[in-house]
Amino acid sequence: MKNLLRTLLLVSLLACFAVTAQANFTVINFDNPGLLNMGADNQPIGVFYLANGVTFSGANGVWAGLSLDPTFPPLSPPGVAYDAASIMQIDFSVPVNRVSYYFTTNDNLSMAVFDTNGHLQNLFVDFFVGCNFLSDFCSAPPNMLDSLSTNYFIGSIWLYSDDGPNSFTIDNLGFGTPEPASLLLFGSGALAIASRLRSRR
Repeated sequence: MKNLLRTLLLVSLLACFAVTAQANFTVINFDNPGLLNMGADNQPIGVFYLANGVTFSGANGVWAGLSLDPTFPPLSPPGVAYDAASIMQIDFSVPVNRVSYYFTTNDNLSMAVFDTNGHLQNLFVDFFVGCNFLSDFCSAPPNMLDSLSTNYFIGSIWLYSDDGPNSFTIDNLGFGTPEPASLLLFGSGALAIASRLRSRR
């Protein structure tokens, strides 16, 4: 009975550490009413989310029921970001080595990843080929997930389409990095459980 209680305690601690490790992850859903100007959308996002550690260039916010084309439905209504310029640039001012977002596009989508020194680290040309907006021409569903994890800190990502500006939207942009202390505790806990289970055999 004591062994069972100790194992349950270790599992509970692991769960707490796992939550802590994920806590350093921010999600931007572009649904803040502050993005509207006198009730109108299609405003540059710019530094609106600077306090969250991210800025945008070549990206405007549009809302369902206002300027958003209904064939590009948001994942979390009502807002999304779209490429108002040939490149949507997303710059991070906080440590980031994980990025994710949901995209809807009418043509091939590419991504360039730069480190905090501005050096190009990865280039994913046409990582998504085709289209996934609501159309008879597209076989893929809208709001497909793309995610990236790196062993370096990401300074910025560039997203662009073969079709030029006004061709894709993104929603629920997530970014962050695990807390090293939490991951160390998580790993230590996992080793403790493995050792305990092994000793009981």
